[in-house]
Amino acid sequence: MRLIGRNELLTLAGRLSPATDEQLAELARRKRAMPLHALAASALSSAKAKRYMTVGLTFSCLYIVTGLKWYALPGLLCMALAALCRRRRSESVCL
Repeated sequence: MRLIGRNELLTLAGRLSPATDEQLAELARRKRAMPLHALAASALSSAKAKRYMTVGLTFSCLYIVTGLKWYALPGLLCMALAALCRRRRSESVCL
């Protein structure tokens, strides 16, 4: 545990440099959502295919072992994402 002085605490809280309306508007513009194509490229990168498949198989095994239905959907979704990652990688190799 560490004690923080008053000035440092005020600086961390932003009281010594309050934001103006223009600064808040600029911050809102910078924090906009990622474009869909960038999000798809990030989610479907070939480096994530193995992780998706591992998680999908784990959820599927949990569904088989426990019989609880809520493990089936995430398992299928992760395996579908793994297949899409691998398909996208093979399309980029063919081009």
